[in-house]
Amino acid sequence: MLGQLATNLHVQAQQVTFDLALRTSDSGDVRDVFMGTRHFPLLSVGNWLLFDIAQQSHVSELLVIAFLSAVRERAMEVGLLEIAEWSAAQSSRELGRLTADEHAWQVQQEAPEEALVAQPGTGMHARWAAGAVTTAMAAAHRVGVDEEARAQIRTMLSDLAMAFQLLEDLRNLPQDVVDGRRTFATDVALRAAGIETEARLEPYEVLGRLVLADALTEVSKDAAARFGTARDAAQTVGLPTFVAFIDAAQAAVHQRNSLGDARPSIGHAHQPTKSKAIEMAESFLTHDLTFEESWETHREGMLGASLVSSRFPAALILEILCKHGHRLQDPVDAFIARAEANGFRYYEHPYADPDSDTVGAVLRLMRYSSSPSRMSPELTRILDCIDGLAVEGAQIPVWLTACSDLDPERPSTLALGEGCATVACHLLLGLFSFGGGVVRAATAHRAAQALLDRIADVGLGANVNYPPFYALVTYFRLLDAAGSDHAARETLNAELERRCAEPVGGAQDAALAMLAAHAANRPELVSDRWIATILREQRFDGSWMGELFAVAPNRGWRATPYSSTTLSTALCYDALRLGS
Repeated sequence: MLGQLATNLHVQAQQVTFDLALRTSDSGDVRDVFMGTRHFPLLSVGNWLLFDIAQQSHVSELLVIAFLSAVRERAMEVGLLEIAEWSAAQSSRELGRLTADEHAWQVQQEAPEEALVAQPGTGMHARWAAGAVTTAMAAAHRVGVDEEARAQIRTMLSDLAMAFQLLEDLRNLPQDVVDGRRTFATDVALRAAGIETEARLEPYEVLGRLVLADALTEVSKDAAARFGTARDAAQTVGLPTFVAFIDAAQAAVHQRNSLGDARPSIGHAHQPTKSKAIEMAESFLTHDLTFEESWETHREGMLGASLVSSRFPAALILEILCKHGHRLQDPVDAFIARAEANGFRYYEHPYADPDSDTVGAVLRLMRYSSSPSRMSPELTRILDCIDGLAVEGAQIPVWLTACSDLDPERPSTLALGEGCATVACHLLLGLFSFGGGVVRAATAHRAAQALLDRIADVGLGANVNYPPFYALVTYFRLLDAAGSDHAARETLNAELERRCAEPVGGAQDAALAMLAAHAANRPELVSDRWIATILREQRFDGSWMGELFAVAPNRGWRATPYSSTTLSTALCYDALRLGS
């Protein structure tokens, strides 16, 4: 069934089934999912019921319905909506084949989430319970089980699913508390320690109180009670296979608790944690300190050359890593030397113009170099020119054409992105960071006030080249650097609140939203969903998929998005390091 899907659905189905194999099998084989006493017996419940109640033989449609429910539930968790919708539709068709039409409708009415046993006070239901109840009700109607017995079966499966969920959550509980994730186990533990589940406390204070209250034992007791309730219901209805399974599952739990659980696996039993995600991202980012993948590289004939590159994005990555304590003097020195040798041009070509992005990046990196206060002749010349431009018009241009020794043979070129306040902000942040004397400071303050006046008037309309959240990050940082209580802050706060209320896109968007809220000193705007999105979308090598960061010219009269896996990874890493 899955192998016949169209390409996109097939890829999503592969991802989900591999996820299921990692989470719900001991072997990593999809054929072994939900087997054994470690796992909730989702695929077995329908046929166990047929056997226990009516001694009927195996019906394959029940297994298919249960498996499709697992595919749908896992797909919804990871945001693969196409395969989730396909699974739901296919499950309904399988259910229709298995039962008469009126029974199919009745099964669907008897297995909504409201019919399941919820964790008290949370409204949350255990993973896999809905699919198990749907499958069980289909089997029950097939053999004519009465309503009272069906109600007992629903309770049994809900409690059994909750018991397994509590045990799974218990393994991750300390990290869940540190990362602020709410699970069934954290709710039980917090109540046992007398802590309000909505209270905002320091994670390590919470962990200390959980230890003092022996709250983890309470979670284990809750799971054991769920097993006991499920066993009683199975005994009452007359389901010996379920009784035997529950007894075996409890015995296996006791054995694991006494011996420890050091099962080796190519997969990982735990959800990704912030500390592990940071460790993986650092390893990825530092494996190539030239960050060549991030360069904006053109091979389409820009400026008449077969290869033209801009290394500017590498400066943003270096700045992030250095800010978080990585000692990278050699790569920083190399970037600065290359920029100076190239005349601070954005593109490494004599026909290109110097630009404010590149000069600002060099100035901000100077503090991490081997000579933090060094003023080379080339840097002095470009800063003198910028001083003159600021005196003339106050507004900092994107392209510093007036600061370039123009080649008389240079053909005329189109300069995209002029007027971008975010580029000017990069330069001003560099001036505030580097200093450079009274004249430079006066230039920075004068130009910053002019730029903030413009931002107060047009908000993010002043941004041309960069994602909106990234522009907000730079503007709030400029407000702080300029020591300004400017009216632009009110404009930017309103824009930040509006955008934070909207759904974010991928991991980079979530990271930039976090960085913007942090830069604005608005921690209350940070959503747990943003952190969850970042953690969920990290890839196995520690990176995140590159997302749109800017627009670049491509093959003449055409512009296309620039993205970089390395830059997106650096931004996600920067966001995860907030507060670390």
